[in-house]
Amino acid sequence: MDGLGQGICKVTTIHLSQLDPERRAEVEAQLNAVKPGPKTDARKLLDKLQQESLSRLFLAHWERNELPTLTPEYQFHPTRKWKLDYALPELKIAVEIHGGTRKQGRHNRADGFAKDREKMNEAQAAGWLVIEITDVMLKEGQEAMDGYLRPIVEGIGQ
Repeated sequence: MDGLGQGICKVTTIHLSQLDPERRAEVEAQLNAVKPGPKTDARKLLDKLQQESLSRLFLAHWERNELPTLTPEYQFHPTRKWKLDYALPELKIAVEIHGGTRKQGRHNRADGFAKDREKMNEAQAAGWLVIEITDVMLKEGQEAMDGYLRPIVEGIGQ
């Protein structure tokens, strides 16, 4: 090993200015309370903030297309604690947002990927249409997202 790569850490940027003032104050308090120690606590907080940011971006696209109001964190399975990120329960349409697709996050590792497929297969077996959106898709811009959402708009209008 030539030592390259040692001591290098990946930095994730969170733009607190994008948060509403109340949430921003809460997040700043949490970040200030993070003490040196297990990285897992800080990582969990950053992951949560990134997911919230992706959710806000998705909801902005959804609302721009004038789609019906979504139910967040909808538990669709009668016995498992599985939740769909967003759902239109009366139409059995759901949206799952997957972040961290360019890193080895939970959704990309073997166990997490397999568990996600199990959940999606169960949802489909129960009659759900699940639209899976990635962070990359969200960041492609409005025109691309309109292309992903347009079939939903047309389907709801029928």
